[in-house]
Amino acid sequence: MTTLYGKSPEVWDALEGKGFPSIAALSKVFNSPKEMDAALGYAGAASKWGSGSNLPGAHSEVVAKLWLDANRPAQAKSDDCSTFMVVCRPAIGPKAVKILTMMGCEVVEI
Repeated sequence: MTTLYGKSPEVWDALEGKGFPSIAALSKVFNSPKEMDAALGYAGAASKWGSGSNLPGAHSEVVAKLWLDANRPAQAKSDDCSTFMVVCRPAIGPKAVKILTMMGCEVVEI
């Protein structure tokens, strides 16, 4: 499913250039204007912003920034890491590496 940004990138890029980077970032998260409106607590605003017929206000930018900060995935800290040793048969090794990599693990083969 295409995000709001994917449907009209030039409009959202223009909003970012006009001083609304958090609202432009939200357009890359949501697929429909109604979802974005619900996240921000507005009714019908995102569709107007996406069509270029209206500009958001400063309060909308603040609310969007707060939403992004609250819903951004936490970054792993260096002290939140653990080291594990996984032992498997050579035939299964490539599959294990692929699965661990997809999970975001750093894999070192010995």
